[in-house]
Amino acid sequence: MSAKTKPTRIAIIGTGRLGSAAAYSLLLSPSISPSEILLCDPNLALLTAQVADLADAAYALNSNTAIRPATYHEAGQCDIIIITAGSRHIGESVGSVAAMGRNASVVRSVVSGMAPVNKEAVVVVAAEPVDVMTGLARGMLAGVLEEGRVLGVGTYLESVRLRGMVAGEVGVSPCFFSPSHSFLLASVVFTICGLVVKV
Repeated sequence: MSAKTKPTRIAIIGTGRLGSAAAYSLLLSPSISPSEILLCDPNLALLTAQVADLADAAYALNSNTAIRPATYHEAGQCDIIIITAGSRHIGESVGSVAAMGRNASVVRSVVSGMAPVNKEAVVVVAAEPVDVMTGLARGMLAGVLEEGRVLGVGTYLESVRLRGMVAGEVGVSPCFFSPSHSFLLASVVFTICGLVVKV
C-alpha cells in the first residue's frame, strides 16, 4: 500500500503574462498536480479574469486542481510560493534604477503581506531583475525560512532571450544554439560580434 502524500498548495503572486503562464504550465504537468493554485494580484479585474480562464482550463484538462483568488496572507501559507509580481516598465529597461525601485517596492509589499509565512514553504522569485529581487526576498525571509528555501529562477529567461537575439542577428534558428552555447550568469549588457545585446 502506497503512503498518501500531503496535497500540494501553490500560490502565484502576480497574474500578468508570466504568472498566468506559470499557472497554466502547472495545470499541464501531471507530475506536480497541485491540489490548489491560489492566485494573488491587486488588479482585481485581471485576477478575476485569470481565475475564470484557468478554472476553465482545469475543467477542460480534467484536472482536480482547484483555482481560486487569494490574499498575500493566504499565499504565505502555501507549500510553494511563486512571486512573479512587478511593476510595468514600458519603454525602460528592467535593470533601470526606476524600474528596480518600483519592483523592489512590490516585492517588499508582497513578502510583508505573506506573514506569517509557512516555515516549510519554498519561495520561488521570478520578478525582474531576478537576482536583485531574490536577494531582497531572501533577506526579508531570513530567520523565517531555512537557508535554501528562497530561490530565484536565475538567468534562464535572459539566456533564452540572448540565444534568440544572436540567432536573429546571424540568421539561424534559435534551436541552433544549445543552452551550453550561451548562458548568462547575471543580467548585464553584452557586446557580441559588434551587436550590443541588453538582457
